[in-house]
Amino acid sequence: MNRPGASRLDSELTNLELLGLLSSRIIHDLKNKLAVISGHAQFAEMSKQNPQVATSGMAIIKRVSEEAGKHVEALAKLRRTLPTERHECEPAEALAVLTELLAGRQGWELRAPNTGSLSKLAVERRWLRFILRHFLSACSGAQGVVIVDQARGEVPAEGADVAPLFPDRQCFRVRISYAAAPGEKPPLNEDPILQFQTLAVYELIRKLEGGLVQQAGPDGREEIVILIPLVQTPARA
Repeated sequence: MNRPGASRLDSELTNLELLGLLSSRIIHDLKNKLAVISGHAQFAEMSKQNPQVATSGMAIIKRVSEEAGKHVEALAKLRRTLPTERHECEPAEALAVLTELLAGRQGWELRAPNTGSLSKLAVERRWLRFILRHFLSACSGAQGVVIVDQARGEVPAEGADVAPLFPDRQCFRVRISYAAAPGEKPPLNEDPILQFQTLAVYELIRKLEGGLVQQAGPDGREEIVILIPLVQTPARA
């Protein structure tokens, strides 16, 4: 199945917003590496046993790492310019998004039992659509079911792509189950745009303090479980 938007970024999200989602991870990783480089460079400079040439080289490493650190700080400023307030989405809006994404997909069914008591989702509607569209577009099965309900964010951390930060928090749970073709394996996706989108989706779920599990379900079916926290919903006893 050809994935919509495979040759471009999702038109509903700006490049700046996607960059902002990824910048936190990039900054963290780069800062750790730069700290190691800078620390070793300073140690070499202070060591009288190092040859003069090596000391000069370490000085260059230190200077370059400091310059790179300034670029990282500039990226951090870019990240801080993005909105940080918590956005919300009504349950009815979330169901409307799923209905829209499944429209025209024969053999797919949306089930939403007992969603009348759901509170608001702690995510903006367009971000929710970005997440759901990403995973639904990747489902190659001709038949599938999407089940929406409320559940705690409890998933085994070792089996989760993204483990919920607060496992006792009540969540809007989306379970995507579809029958994969016999012997079919997901193709290796080398499209850098889709790789970028995948990283952005994972980072967004982390930012929302939600969870993600992709696993083999019963009867040879594939299953994707997405957890989006609800707004101000204390854990049930």
